[in-house]
Amino acid sequence: MTDNGKAASIGRRLLAWYIDYLFFAVAWVLLTYATGLFVDIPGFLLSLIIFLILRSVLGRFVVSPGSALLSIDGAGDVDRETLERESWLTLLLGVVILLSGTKQLVRWTQIEAVWPYFGFAPNPLEHVMISIVLGLLSIFAGCLILKLRRAGQLLGIFLSAVYLGSTVMSWQLWDDLVVQQIYARRAVQGLPVRAGEVEFMQALFPEALVVLAVLMIVLLLVPTRRFS
Repeated sequence: MTDNGKAASIGRRLLAWYIDYLFFAVAWVLLTYATGLFVDIPGFLLSLIIFLILRSVLGRFVVSPGSALLSIDGAGDVDRETLERESWLTLLLGVVILLSGTKQLVRWTQIEAVWPYFGFAPNPLEHVMISIVLGLLSIFAGCLILKLRRAGQLLGIFLSAVYLGSTVMSWQLWDDLVVQQIYARRAVQGLPVRAGEVEFMQALFPEALVVLAVLMIVLLLVPTRRFS
């Protein structure tokens, strides 16, 4: 342990591993989609095994992305300034936005049905492009928030405002596209659509997205003094 550092807690180390897996999972999904490999093997289980092996080996020689984002150095220490400035909320916001970005970055490879954006239903190519751009921006925002950069806070607020505006502009499109999403998702899972599922999701969307976007903006404003 260095004079200016404190040994990272077990929880922080586990969170670093989780973040590393998010990045690995993106690469895994894109590789699987591009090559068609591993389609007959349980994807999550195989990817998890390979990740644990790679992370255990490579982690001995290099600082992983998760460790770097959580300010864990090669000796396993975290500088005290970071520990004093961050909070459970900044960690939560960073991880949630990062997780959202990784999901959006690859969701199009699994489900062909599209979401509405800014008052129109995009064609498949437009849907992929929008998903990739918004996914990358969310990942970038999450990383910056974990590093306590004000640019991450501002980008997170901007993206939440974009999602809010897009949802409101697309209000009349949601009912029909939610039905398509449900059937597409169940088809991928190999399961039938449950009774009342369509009605429940139509009642939930898009109102829930508006609430989540507003809540995210508020939560991002709360720890303003912690960003620099």
